[in-house]
Amino acid sequence: MNCDDVRNGIYVYLDGEFAPPEEVAFERHIDACPGCRAMVCCESEFLSALRTSMDAPVASEALRARICDALAHCATTAREDDRAPQALVVAAGGGWRRAVMPTAVAASLTAAVVWSMGAVADADKAPEVVDEAVAVHVKDLPMEVRGTEHQIREFLQENVPFAIQLPFRDEPNVRLVGARLTQLNGRSAVLFNYEYHGERLSVLQLAQPEGDGAFDRAGFQVEDRQGYRVVTYRHRGVTNSVVGHVGESEMLRLVPAGFSPR
Repeated sequence: MNCDDVRNGIYVYLDGEFAPPEEVAFERHIDACPGCRAMVCCESEFLSALRTSMDAPVASEALRARICDALAHCATTAREDDRAPQALVVAAGGGWRRAVMPTAVAASLTAAVVWSMGAVADADKAPEVVDEAVAVHVKDLPMEVRGTEHQIREFLQENVPFAIQLPFRDEPNVRLVGARLTQLNGRSAVLFNYEYHGERLSVLQLAQPEGDGAFDRAGFQVEDRQGYRVVTYRHRGVTNSVVGHVGESEMLRLVPAGFSPR
């Protein structure tokens, strides 16, 4: 890793988004390079000051009410068990409401609160995999591995805990440039970099068993985000989010899952 890599990846590092091998390489460089170390320290202090000066977001009354409704629904459908009861305190409509329930139910409701907050807060947003795919495309991060398709696949298979699938079918005008390891909410993922008719395409890929929530829609989703065309599709247990300045029909033609526009 060199000084240019550090400048390009500084916010990835400070946000904790590097995979372990990249993080080690980054820290080795800044340990040995006073200029880069000073730059990282300065940016870290700036981000800390910015976070300190910002107020924590406050949930709206509508959000609180929907969470309480979800909790009430879980409480009425969960089965009682023989374990000692616990008290769960829930904020509702500016006051507090206490519900007494068994330990197992309380644990499941805690998970339900976390899920409900995310689901309600992001109800009108695209899946987070799309947000992350666009973000890393905009950053245009350096690739960890380049070379032939075989070399790139071999590197990824040795370093990624899921079965890699190349995002596109064979096309004469599509060239795999490289790939890098990344993460999405602590889950291993791969960022592929392609070139198509001179345009850069990024593909964020992560393993997704059926129903885990990362992208549950059947077929594909097409949308425009920050001026880019984004196609997200799940195929054989893997979700791909493709980002670039490419037309919708061209994007869908590249998708290997055999989907057709609806």
